Amino acid sequence: MTQKPPHPALFVDEIIIQFLAYLHQPRFNNDYADIDAAGLTCKAWREPFLDIKWREVDLKYLLSVLAPLRKLHPNKKLFFTGVPTDADICRFRDVARRVLHLKRDDDGAQAILGKRIVNTIRSIQGDAPTLFPNLRIVKMGIRMHLTAITWFIQLLPSSLQLLDINATLLSANGYVIFLQLLPSRFPFLTTLTTLGAAKGRTESAVRDVLAGAPALHHVSLAQHPVSSSLIEALSKLQFLEFIEVGTAINKMVLTGFEWESQFGAFPRLTELSARLPLDRSINSLLLHIGADRSLKTLRLIHTGKNTVDLKSLVRALVTHSLLRHLSLSRFSAETADANMLRPIACLSQLESLDIHNYATSDIADKDIGDLLENLPLLKCLQLCLPDWREKGWTRITLRTLALACACCSLLENIALFVDARQEYIPSKAQEQLSESKPRVLTLEY
Repeated sequence: MTQKPPHPALFVDEIIIQFLAYLHQPRFNNDYADIDAAGLTCKAWREPFLDIKWREVDLKYLLSVLAPLRKLHPNKKLFFTGVPTDADICRFRDVARRVLHLKRDDDGAQAILGKRIVNTIRSIQGDAPTLFPNLRIVKMGIRMHLTAITWFIQLLPSSLQLLDINATLLSANGYVIFLQLLPSRFPFLTTLTTLGAAKGRTESAVRDVLAGAPALHHVSLAQHPVSSSLIEALSKLQFLEFIEVGTAINKMVLTGFEWESQFGAFPRLTELSARLPLDRSINSLLLHIGADRSLKTLRLIHTGKNTVDLKSLVRALVTHSLLRHLSLSRFSAETADANMLRPIACLSQLESLDIHNYATSDIADKDIGDLLENLPLLKCLQLCLPDWREKGWTRITLRTLALACACCSLLENIALFVDARQEYIPSKAQEQLSESKPRVLTLEY
């Protein structure tokens, strides 16, 4: 008697569920400047989907395409993307056109998709405790109502380690109910990313989640105002290595003293992402976090209108000589000049550098070249400097491209944001690219 082959779901350890329109957003979005582990841009991110035929949300069908995806993603990831029900098998681009007319803020459409996905999984699950017993990672980007989210959580195994879920459709009370389910349901959770309305008693619920999940290493609370009580709750997580904080309400400004007293409690911190209106004393943050110089990744996005002393901040980076990834966005250009780059050149271990600036700056191609000569390990470079839009792509950006390729032998990913008036890539740039062969090149017009 031949043995029935195991269900493909048994081998899945990661599910990513996203609203399809999200894939059309720039990978290097200034608000969320995230470079994934493979250093893929938006175009490369979409390529695995282009040759896959999609139809209605049918988990059995999606599992059938898991094999070719494994060749692209050896970590056994299943990209489960929600699309509207359609009896016909469609090409990716055809489906995308039908999805894009459903606006990304169309709560009703996303809620229907979320419920349909959950119902599909439940119908396949049958009497099994969970459909994916080996599941470790879940990212649910589609917004759902409380009932669907509750069902969804019950479908997941208690051994889950990473949960990234969009709870922005929930009311304050619904969000509290959702949060209260997590500690007992997922005792081994090490990474929590959640979007939700930070109102009323939700902050106390967040603190309860943190208290009930002592194994947490990564915490992302992108829409929660930062408060002393929240920082205190975070400081009790002895294994904490990553913090992402921020608020949709741009009224929270932390003074240098608050940064010093609050973030000094995280000596083991390796990654910090802050999307806040930052004040002039932000550099004190860098002088006190990671007491043993453990910081490896720093992303700062300034959302306020006040001027930040960027030179002072960059000088403080020198104390973190082991920094691997640096991203600075939306800082005032009054302090952005060649002097800003010199301290960065001291960070010889940098593997990725992202600088976005939106006003007049005084940085020339020679300054960029001097910087790159001191960053031999650089693999990913993203630069958006406003002078380039004014002076043109051929004069500065082309030289920067040549310098980058010449100075950084390990460079795999280049993203340069260039003059919108240019409609072609000059032949000299094509020659330079053919010689260096970076794995990914993004030229945003």
